[in-house]
Amino acid sequence: MIGVSLYLGIMALGSCLSLLRNPLWGLLAYAYMYMNPPIERYNWWVVYLPEFRWNYFITGIIIISMIIHYKRLSNHKLSYGYVVFMLYFLTEMITNTIAVDYPNAREHTTYLLSYCLIVFIIVKTLRSIDQLRLFLLVIIVYASKLGLTALSEGKYQRGRLENIGPLDAHSSNEFGVFLAAIIPFTVPFIIKGRMFEKIIVIISLPIILNAFSLCSSRGAFVSLVFSVMYVLFFASDKRIKKIIFFSCIFILPILMLISGPVFRSRIASLWESPDVEAGDSLVHLSAGRTGIWIHGMKMIKDYPYGTGPEGFRALSRFYIPKELLSYRNSKTGYGSVSAHNSYLQIVVEQGYLGLLIYLVICLGILWTLYKSARRLKRRKVELPEPLIGLFIVSLNMSFAVSLCGNMFGAQVYYEFFWWQVALSIASVSILKNIEQQEISTLTSGDNR
Repeated sequence: MIGVSLYLGIMALGSCLSLLRNPLWGLLAYAYMYMNPPIERYNWWVVYLPEFRWNYFITGIIIISMIIHYKRLSNHKLSYGYVVFMLYFLTEMITNTIAVDYPNAREHTTYLLSYCLIVFIIVKTLRSIDQLRLFLLVIIVYASKLGLTALSEGKYQRGRLENIGPLDAHSSNEFGVFLAAIIPFTVPFIIKGRMFEKIIVIISLPIILNAFSLCSSRGAFVSLVFSVMYVLFFASDKRIKKIIFFSCIFILPILMLISGPVFRSRIASLWESPDVEAGDSLVHLSAGRTGIWIHGMKMIKDYPYGTGPEGFRALSRFYIPKELLSYRNSKTGYGSVSAHNSYLQIVVEQGYLGLLIYLVICLGILWTLYKSARRLKRRKVELPEPLIGLFIVSLNMSFAVSLCGNMFGAQVYYEFFWWQVALSIASVSILKNIEQQEISTLTSGDNR
């Protein structure tokens, strides 16, 4: 009952403070709900919790709060957030006309609408650098809470952590990519954070790294390495490169120290030749995914305008060889499988137009973060708020993790990805506001 009381207490406190003070409190409660989901398999107290769509409830509270406290909202432009709404409207149209699995398509279209709303909420709620740093710190703390849950309640299949994660990412690969995308957020706090922030993050980081190692996801590891290489070569100056380099020197030994033999053997297999017994190389990282992708491409030819959400899974038994299908939890007796690739999933389910819109979002956000990082690189004087520069770099890394992770998992309906989109839009806008304030201060000083 303590768990139920704590959960309801946080929901009630966040809702009340959101309505009375600021939408930010509702957003923090929403993050708690997302990253501490009321799921019975690892929160036993959920059986005593009233059956309720808590995410919709908190979203409604935040929207009401935004109407009440409209003067406390940010002036950030929604930017690529409008393109997210375009993806939703396209999905809505496909769902209502040509969806091959209407019940599941309707459900996932509703998810996409909720992602549109959370993008809008995050962009308009995170008004200042202090609110941004609080939200990112809370994400780190909640991720460490998931890491502790993994230790106490984790279930393992072939030595890999399963069925632990946020509301919509429970598999080892999904949870691994999720944690890999959060790890970059720790670096700014360790380098430039306040003392209490450094203490919190230094305590949280080993817990997150341990959960990451328990997932033993090669896709997540490759995505994290890719993000580091991307930032080192394209999106940082010499000072930031040194910070990232020494951060890797600090983090990598911790990861290898706390990791188990399953993680080390799976990572080592990335560099082994394909014929090595018990291992497969980087070329074979995709394993059965390659077959799924090749056969899944045939769906595109047959359904150029899309199949609707979950269409790939519904049609997979007609296109994918039986040995690649999963029969676990099948109520119909038919096997099915996901696309294991977000880009393939989007083109099958939303058609070529959906893929174009999705790429505009992905590449647009990446380009916006890159331009901001390059602008910071050209500065000769440090910003009045140097932490925002580190946040921009960490978001570059975090978003690169997800873009690379999309190659190995179907994550279109994976909410944290849309959080990253919103956080990137808000952070770039906060940076511009700080730069404008700096210019205004210098101008007013010259006029005197």
